[in-house]
Amino acid sequence: MKKYTTVESLPVVLTLSVKHFTYHPEQGPVKLQQFVKYPHFLEFPTQLLSAACRAENGLDSSDAAPVHGSGPLTPLPVYELFAVVSHLGKYVVGGHYTCVCRDNKDQWFRYDDEHVTSISEAAALSETAYLLLYIRTSKQPPEPVVVPPSLSSSPFIKATSVSAPRCKSSNVTGKKFLVERIGKQPASASSVLPPAPRLIPGMSPTKLAVATTSKAKKSSKKKSLRG
Repeated sequence: MKKYTTVESLPVVLTLSVKHFTYHPEQGPVKLQQFVKYPHFLEFPTQLLSAACRAENGLDSSDAAPVHGSGPLTPLPVYELFAVVSHLGKYVVGGHYTCVCRDNKDQWFRYDDEHVTSISEAAALSETAYLLLYIRTSKQPPEPVVVPPSLSSSPFIKATSVSAPRCKSSNVTGKKFLVERIGKQPASASSVLPPAPRLIPGMSPTKLAVATTSKAKKSSKKKSLRG
């Protein structure tokens, strides 16, 4: 048997307590130092509303989990952040409390005892929040900005730098020829094989084979002497 809690009536001001303290078996009560991200606009989850509360706010079961941007007939309950209470310090038994608040002109201020300073919205959303205070509003949260992926971040396109093969120059008969250092082109069959002997009328096949072998040996000796 499952038990769950539902909200019977939506408040005008919604106060959320961020769990920043826990109990350690050896150290006792300690403070959690992890940063908790919180939004400027908060859409109240309709799954936590009772049937009577959904009917009171014009919501039915089909509006419990709408697709963002699909535009349900009745807007979801939206709350807007207007104050954040922060706890400064490492210990539960001590520390210092500050607060940031938003006025009716959407300007944020930080209150630290008697010191009041103007801050940006980004700074207000980066506090070490202990209490979050939201107020119900008729505003709708802005649509999320979808940034198209750049060509460099595409998994199908990878930019690589291609460098030309290194070459050296040699002076042969007064002209410069580029000789590749990476590899050499394979020699053609005509430059490797000796020229075919000419057929002389009346010469026997044995004499033709001897002449071909002798000519091939002379050609290989000349190449070795040149090398």
